[in-house]
Amino acid sequence: MQDIRETFRGAWAHARGSLNAAEQGAGKMMAKIAGTARISPDDLRQHARDLAGMLHDQRKEFQDAIGHVVRRAASPFKLPSRGELDALRRRVDVIAARVEMLTRVGNEENVAH
Repeated sequence: MQDIRETFRGAWAHARGSLNAAEQGAGKMMAKIAGTARISPDDLRQHARDLAGMLHDQRKEFQDAIGHVVRRAASPFKLPSRGELDALRRRVDVIAARVEMLTRVGNEENVAH
């Protein structure tokens, strides 16, 4: 259990670092905008697009890092993957449909006798 805690602490530290980097980048971008005495609407839109792109990339990096750490932490437990669970659900659905069909057929035969 201690390994899992340490793994999540590491993930959280990485997440904080990523968010801090995003905040610093946003601050630099805003300083650049504010430092410009006269800025055209096109330049302002470009800066906004740059900032949005940077924040999107940071969020993606954060999500990927957390996902990696969670998968690594869960791997010793041999948990099934989402694909394996989906395949199992499909098999159960097929079996349930067959049981339902056999139940109907059995009921029809009982009514006929």
